[in-house]
Amino acid sequence: MTEFDLRRVLGQELDLPPVVEERLRSACAQAVRCPQKHGWTGRRVRTVLLAAAVLAALCVGAAAGYHVVRGERTADQGQALQSLFGEQGRPSTQAETRYDADGRMTLNLPNQERVPLDGEQALGQVGDYLPETGYIWQVGDYTLTVESYLLDEHTGTARISYRLERPGGVEGIQVAPEDGEVWYDGSGVAIQFCTCTEGEWRPAGWRMYADQSRSTAESLCLTAALADGGGWHAEDGLRIKFLDLRRNAEGLGHRDKSLVALLELPGVESLPAVTACDPETREACVRVSPIGIRLEAGDIDEVCYIALEYSDGTRYVVSDDGKNLQNTEYALALGSRPEMELICCFNRLVDLEQVSAVVIDGQVYPIE
Repeated sequence: MTEFDLRRVLGQELDLPPVVEERLRSACAQAVRCPQKHGWTGRRVRTVLLAAAVLAALCVGAAAGYHVVRGERTADQGQALQSLFGEQGRPSTQAETRYDADGRMTLNLPNQERVPLDGEQALGQVGDYLPETGYIWQVGDYTLTVESYLLDEHTGTARISYRLERPGGVEGIQVAPEDGEVWYDGSGVAIQFCTCTEGEWRPAGWRMYADQSRSTAESLCLTAALADGGGWHAEDGLRIKFLDLRRNAEGLGHRDKSLVALLELPGVESLPAVTACDPETREACVRVSPIGIRLEAGDIDEVCYIALEYSDGTRYVVSDDGKNLQNTEYALALGSRPEMELICCFNRLVDLEQVSAVVIDGQVYPIE
């Protein structure tokens, strides 16, 4: 269970300080890993559970200081795209549910269909929107390399391929063997990506995954799926907070000491997007880019099926509750009932020229 799973259990976005954001992720990770069947559903729990999780997350050990050296190098864009959208490092998964001896659910994994990626075709499709180089930083014993990234300000989504290395192994990052999902357990470092809205930088919603075919004992090859509905611009780039979660030893009420490096990723041109309209009102209600979708869905809990319809008659089923199918990397609900929006990061690269319509619960919304 991640911090954003708990957000969905609470049924709304929480306004928490950055340090609490990170500690909460860690506390939830140590409790139980149990993703929701839907990427955006859940019900409220008692506040005492949240308070206990935050308190546990903040009570961690201290760590030494860091010296930051910045550099850059050319990235292997093709390999980065394979990690982000291919199936080599993260194959398809079948639905699986597990319970412990006390009958508590410990795993609730949906079906997910990963598809092969044609690297040359992918570069032809999105190559103009990739950064010209990768970026590498030395932060203490750690080497952080951002191989590549794609930003889409129209749907509010982003995808990042990066690598974290340390002699002796990376501390405090856990990888689920079933699907490669990553979470922080509070015993080491954490990476947080931030977007800028009206001059204010804030953490984006995220899920992170490991490319298990490329990762080693001392090097984690990772991808991040980000979503933020605040109206940020791709030209502003991203910021990376390199955190050591052991540096907050005093607990609640003390100054956050976890930030050891603030790193800058330069802006790039935003990916393009197409719009689908309500066939009756002709008002735009859906935006689709190569990496994500944003829709005005009303009551999110009532949405059971989302798909992209291609010009050849085939479909990319983004989500199908009836089949327990979740072909997304991350989903974020915005607003409050009855008027809500939903942002989803795709688990594959979409060719906009082939998308003819968006289908939501049987209703077809033609692409303009």
